[in-house]
Amino acid sequence: KDYMNWVPLILLLSLFAFALIKIQYKRYVDQVVNSLINYQVSLRLLRERNVLFRNMSLGMNLVFGLNLGLFIFFILENFGIKQQFSDKFLNVLLYSGGLIILYSLKSFICRLIGYVFKVQSEFMEYVHNINLFNKNIGLFLFPVVIAFPYIDENLRPVVIYLGISILAIMVFLRTVRSVQIIMRKGVSLFYLILYLCAIEILPVLLVVKYSGTLVQ
Repeated sequence: KDYMNWVPLILLLSLFAFALIKIQYKRYVDQVVNSLINYQVSLRLLRERNVLFRNMSLGMNLVFGLNLGLFIFFILENFGIKQQFSDKFLNVLLYSGGLIILYSLKSFICRLIGYVFKVQSEFMEYVHNINLFNKNIGLFLFPVVIAFPYIDENLRPVVIYLGISILAIMVFLRTVRSVQIIMRKGVSLFYLILYLCAIEILPVLLVVKYSGTLVQ
C-alpha cells in the first residue's frame, strides 16, 4: 500500500505524544480512563482543572485527532469509498484537523449557549465530559490503528469492526453520562429529549447521510 510510506510516521507521532503525556501526567491519564465508568472521578477532574490538566488535555486531544482521523481513513480505504483528495496523506490531515476544529467549535457553541441561557455550569460539565470521552477514544483506538496496516488483508475488516464497536460503546457511554448530567441538574424531560435530538443524534445522522452520499 502506498500509504505505508507515511502512516508509520503518524503512528510514531501519536505514540510519542502519548508517551510524553503518560510520563509527565500519569495521575491525570489514569483518572481520565477511570472517568469512563466513574462519574465522581469526572467531577473531581472538573473541579481540579489546572495548568497541568490543560497541558495534558492539549496533548491527548492531539492523540484523539490523529488516531480517529487515521481510523476514518482506514475505514474508507477498506470499503473502497471515494475520498476528498487523491493524495491520501491530505485526507488524513483533513479528517484529523476537521475533528479537532469540529469539537472545538462544538465546545465554543455549548459554552455560548450556557452563557446566554444562564446555565454555564451545566454546559461546562457537559463539554468537560465530551472532552474526556474523546481522550479515551484516542487511547482505545491505538491497538486498532496500529494493527490495521500490518495485518493480513483478510483480517482487516475484523479490526475495522472492532474499532467501530469501540466508537459505538464510547458514544453510548457518553450519552448515558450526558443524561446523568441533565438529570442531576434537574432539567425537564422535554429539554432532555431536545438535547438528545439536537446535540447527540442529529450530528450522527448527518455523518451517516454524508457517508452515504460519498458511497454513491
